[in-house]
Amino acid sequence: MNKRCILFAITLLCGIILLGCIITNQQLASIPEKCLAKNMLIQMDDISASQEDAVFSPMPDEPANSAIVSFSPGYATMHVAQHQDKYILDNYQSFVEFTFRTVSTNNPWSKPVDLSFESTQADEFDIRCGYIIGDRRCIYVARFRNYLVYFGLSVGPENYSSEDFEAGMLAIDREMSECFTDLDALSQ
Repeated sequence: MNKRCILFAITLLCGIILLGCIITNQQLASIPEKCLAKNMLIQMDDISASQEDAVFSPMPDEPANSAIVSFSPGYATMHVAQHQDKYILDNYQSFVEFTFRTVSTNNPWSKPVDLSFESTQADEFDIRCGYIIGDRRCIYVARFRNYLVYFGLSVGPENYSSEDFEAGMLAIDREMSECFTDLDALSQ
């Protein structure tokens, strides 16, 4: 089984531990278009990818407002899932613990010293890098109100650069900002 299949399976397993209540189709219909998970995903141009796979939405074992996309070359994936507010804090903590504990690495996950990114939109976030099957992987997990976001990619000469990783995180902040602008306008 190739590396990409293994990592995709691991990414899907992340969704299984998130136990938030499912958002109903009626609730989904009342969400602004920019706040639908499939519209909050970053694009291949945001991280200098050469190919973007089809968006999978909703994700299995996730709320109805969830989506995942993968990019090439190398490993790069992002997923977004909206949970009910009352479960989001526990879901975020479980998500972080699962993400940085379950993948076998040669070295422990650590904060990257070569990145200066600070999210302007996330309520909580964690960024760590480690080695998986010989590749350096950097992963960003974040909570934006009641949305959980996962963004990970391979960093190296034949994959993506640290700049691509930072550009992806900035694009996530941009997408979240656009959603929240629409949500806040509706609530006024």
